[in-house]
Amino acid sequence: MPPDHARCPSFEDHDHAMDEPMEAKLRHNGEACTAANRFYVHEAMARSFADRLAERFRDLVVGRGVDESVTLGPLIDRTAVTS
Repeated sequence: MPPDHARCPSFEDHDHAMDEPMEAKLRHNGEACTAANRFYVHEAMARSFADRLAERFRDLVVGRGVDESVTLGPLIDRTAVTS
């Protein structure tokens, strides 16, 4: 794998800067080969970035996609699993 595979640079140190990394990692629930694997941030903000990204992931509600409280649902249903 080349060293620049699925990278996602981040340059800003404020909350909406987390939207792009979240989308880059979770597009198609992370099942796409282009889902971000590396995040490049300035060392001065690396800890803050990691903490905020972890917080955003902890805030995800995984479950049935038809439930309004769910923010991350499955890509397939039980029929697809059992057939």
